Amino acid sequence: MKKFVLSLAVLLACALCLAPATAETTDEMLTQKASAMLTEVYGYTQADADAFTYEISDDGDLWTVRFYQNPEWVYEMTVRKSDRQWQDMQTPFTTLYGLKASENSVRYILNAIADNGWFDNWNAQSRAALGAALAWCDDIRVTDSLERGLASEDYTPAQALEDFFLSCYGEEAEWSSAVSQWRDAAFASFRLTRAETTFSVPQGIACRVETGLIGSDEIQICEYVGVVPDALAEAFSNPNLGSWMCLAGAYETSKPKSDAGSPAGTGLAAFGNGDRRLLVRLYLDADTKVWHTVPVGEAALLSGRDLYITYNSDKRRFTLHYPVSDTEEECFQCKLTEYYTTADTTATVCELVEYRHTDLTANTSLVIDSGTGTAYTGWYTVTATKNGAGTQKQYLALAPSILEYIDADAFPKTEEACARAEAESAVIPQGYGVTQYIHLREKTSSHSKDLGTYVRGTLVEVLDTLPGTAFPWYHVRIGNAEGYMSSNYVEYSDNMKSLPAYIAPCMAQAKGSTALKDQMNVFSQTVTDLPEGALVRVLAVCGNWLHVSVPASADDWLMQPGEVCGYVKANAVVQATTALQLKWLSAQQ
Repeated sequence: MKKFVLSLAVLLACALCLAPATAETTDEMLTQKASAMLTEVYGYTQADADAFTYEISDDGDLWTVRFYQNPEWVYEMTVRKSDRQWQDMQTPFTTLYGLKASENSVRYILNAIADNGWFDNWNAQSRAALGAALAWCDDIRVTDSLERGLASEDYTPAQALEDFFLSCYGEEAEWSSAVSQWRDAAFASFRLTRAETTFSVPQGIACRVETGLIGSDEIQICEYVGVVPDALAEAFSNPNLGSWMCLAGAYETSKPKSDAGSPAGTGLAAFGNGDRRLLVRLYLDADTKVWHTVPVGEAALLSGRDLYITYNSDKRRFTLHYPVSDTEEECFQCKLTEYYTTADTTATVCELVEYRHTDLTANTSLVIDSGTGTAYTGWYTVTATKNGAGTQKQYLALAPSILEYIDADAFPKTEEACARAEAESAVIPQGYGVTQYIHLREKTSSHSKDLGTYVRGTLVEVLDTLPGTAFPWYHVRIGNAEGYMSSNYVEYSDNMKSLPAYIAPCMAQAKGSTALKDQMNVFSQTVTDLPEGALVRVLAVCGNWLHVSVPASADDWLMQPGEVCGYVKANAVVQATTALQLKWLSAQQ
């Protein structure tokens, strides 16, 4: 299908070409350029453009044209005197983030609704026609709510118009005041009454079916509050949940349309026990078709707060919503991420994506995350927005990126708290580095003897740097083990407050009294005796042995210098992602 929206560069070129070079006066030339920009770039009709007021000023090497119909919606264009070419333009319809639909597309849809009377004769045919028009405008990112609504008989024109603007411009707290006014003007023009957005905890079960991103599978999404879906009743009978009551949750299952594959499913569920809260991860066993529960953490949820959980299939993210009032809400957005812990073993963690506080009355939002598009954690990136205008600042702090090790109550929720976190943050000690998934070698060669495969998050003492073919090699020490690691897989600098995500090594628990050895040999010296139930951090797999360290605390997500290290037989311990998961495993045995 031919794309409806051309690139901005092409549209600008067209707009400028429409302004004749033989204009009798400078003012006429500039007015014609601005008028062409309105019709070719911003989607106005020529009659609309003729009704604009154009104000021209001489600014040294530039001419500036300000033009508007509504004095509160002012466009601005600058033109170079030297070659009479456009240099810059500004529109009043902006958002804090650049990802938004073009005005050309927005006006095309609004005009199509009016010209075809879709809202006046709102039925399955008009909803389908609106959906087709939206699909033609490929720069409009249709929200799940708008897509689902157009397939529902209960969906109203007012809901469609509201969701349309959210699809075009994102969250309202990030809009300029002009976008909000345009939305309100559109409601008035269609004689629709806008329902005010409010934050509240829904009740019951809401399920829907969506199409996968590649169109080859069907995704069923269920979101529930105050009730347990039948599909999860058996999973929630886990003895570890005996004293807990399910508060809310969301899960998704995907099934290939061809029936050639097995269904897969994931989810999150929140439980309460008085003021205590527990978050668990759900996964559907593709072979047995049975749901299972895995604890994420007893500190991963805000304590004593009502909440509900939603799922966005496009982003594959869960959002934990905490309404403060009808117009104010806090939420944590997270996703389930799988990563390799060993060559053939993976772990799934609940990765925190962002914290957001929204106040509709003040038209403000505050977003705290680890930085857009970065592979590193520890950066508290604070974006504060009011009426679509905002500021952004980064605070560097060494902090976990996964909810399993985050205390939701203690998470910094203001810019001041992020600044304190940066000031108080620990750093990786000088002379130490942190590994990615990497082999320890006997010599500075990838073909030399393998001394063990070390997991992400292993703290290594860097003794020396030696040359290598592609990258230098580090001579490292972990406990009594020494060898060489490629520098390409070790984070090492003078002031390390930023680390790759998912660096917390998995944990293990001694099945019985176990000797911690200084070498991979049952006859080697015993470093210490580990009692039954002792927790260790798994650093490496070395054949039938594990290289481990003894953490000071089960909640210590980051390996520390001075931890006692040694080797244990792999079959002498039980492994899991976190200490809490090990606790659950022990209770089930």
